[in-house]
Amino acid sequence: MEPPAPEPRVPLASASNVQAYRVEMAKHIYQQHAHRVHAGRLPPMLKGVGVVEVTVNQKGQVIRMDWIRAPKHVPEVVKAIEDMIEAAQPYPAPRFAPQASFMETWLWNRNDRFQLDSLTLGQD
Repeated sequence: MEPPAPEPRVPLASASNVQAYRVEMAKHIYQQHAHRVHAGRLPPMLKGVGVVEVTVNQKGQVIRMDWIRAPKHVPEVVKAIEDMIEAAQPYPAPRFAPQASFMETWLWNRNDRFQLDSLTLGQD
């Protein structure tokens, strides 16, 4: 029988506080889902806006996801955001605490592309 494969090393985040960690995690999500990021300024009318708090542990895994404001009128957007958060694992592990929570606002346009409030270019 072969020994179990070693767990992949999770990079440490460079952020030293929650505010900086939020921006670093937004950049990580953009890298993981570059094909879904809306380029440029968002249109004035969005399909949905959602606010979700995500908690990441020292292994870069999401251990909790809590909706602060879910765009309930578009349940497919809620599901897409949750799927994208899960798919972006592993996240860089927080270096300033055993786990870290960050809140992010997802701005979702009608062509199913998004921007995160931490990195948005604004709206027209």
